[in-house]
Amino acid sequence: MAAKLHIGNLPVAPPPRVVGVISALSSVSGLLESARRPCDLVELRLDQMATEPEAWRTSIHRLQGAGYPVLATLRLAAEGGNWTAPDADRWPLIEQMLAVASAVDVELRSPLLVPTVKHAAQAGKVVVASYHDFAQTPTDAELLAVLKQGATHGPQVIIKLAVQINHDADRIRLQALLTDPPVTNPLCIIGMGPIGAGTRLTFPGLGSCLAYGHIDGATAPGQWSCHELQQRLSSTPDPKDQKDYTHADS
Repeated sequence: MAAKLHIGNLPVAPPPRVVGVISALSSVSGLLESARRPCDLVELRLDQMATEPEAWRTSIHRLQGAGYPVLATLRLAAEGGNWTAPDADRWPLIEQMLAVASAVDVELRSPLLVPTVKHAAQAGKVVVASYHDFAQTPTDAELLAVLKQGATHGPQVIIKLAVQINHDADRIRLQALLTDPPVTNPLCIIGMGPIGAGTRLTFPGLGSCLAYGHIDGATAPGQWSCHELQQRLSSTPDPKDQKDYTHADS
């Protein structure tokens, strides 16, 4: 990693950071009232919230005031989200997200990533450039191309790669991206689906900088609850231990 990134005041890695995913603003109060902190930072999935910007801006201020840096995400339907309007229509909302959140997630294949990175750099914010494939793990050449493309956006970008694992060979190929990374950007590598569930525990030990767990409902195949994820990560799983971690949350 060329330089240590911070999301808010939180160094990204090492150690890997647990991201608590919230899909409904009603869950914010419960998290803030909880006696234990199940995550290091919070991802607000704004694409799943039928609320006005003023409501989520208030929630972001509350979370960050309580010490939870916020990653704001307005995910396109084409990559597993609920945003079905034209991609370009997201820009005014992304600008508002950048004004209040510590980081934003924009898809690597979206034309909005370039202006998002530019505005984030000016504001001292971090961008997660994400790539999703819910059907398969792309070929080695395609995976390399994704990472290389992400790196062209600069060192302040975290490259997130979340793909479906259909065979154990897919897991091995993804693991190689962490053990011998082809770029210097921070990487978040996730294997989705029942076979990939264990990667959410083992890949952070190999250098995947963010570990996502849901607070109020899974937002991706194989995603653990935030509490369970934090508990299992604290037990320091052996990255070589690839037993079946399939569970009810997948």
